Amino acid sequence: MSKASKTERLPTGIVRTALKRVLSSDTFRRSDRMRRFLKFCVDQSLASGGGLKEYAVALAVYDKASSFDLSVDPIMRVEASRLRSKLRVYDEEESEDPVIISIRKGGYSAIFRKRRIARPTSRSQESLTESHHLYLMGNHYWNKQSSKSLQSVIDCSSAGFRRRLRRSNR
Repeated sequence: MSKASKTERLPTGIVRTALKRVLSSDTFRRSDRMRRFLKFCVDQSLASGGGLKEYAVALAVYDKASSFDLSVDPIMRVEASRLRSKLRVYDEEESEDPVIISIRKGGYSAIFRKRRIARPTSRSQESLTESHHLYLMGNHYWNKQSSKSLQSVIDCSSAGFRRRLRRSNR
């Protein structure tokens, strides 16, 4: 399992390399607007250190008119929630990435943390890590709700059950 270390100031070059990996991942490849949103948040956070406003994102990323009213249209909050979800999915799929990029809840500033890889200390922890990975993959495919994805859910579940049976027969 991996954990993030306490927040620390990471070099800009490392953050930009991590951003390129995230943007080129399967999770973000097909969503140009999410890519623009994440890139804008990261660039602004690196340049100013935070304090990014919803209105600024709406104008720069979503090409909203200057008359855009945040109190009437919740699109920015909805899109920010989707972006946070996509970043969590990426984090689960790419658990070896040395930098974790996330978006502050209740805001739009990007947070950068160095990942600390924890090594399993026993065989049971190792199998728990594998089981957890299968569980996360099953959830990921379940949320896509296509016939191919549902088959992947069944495959992940079957692998988990087989693993559990083998452990109980020992």
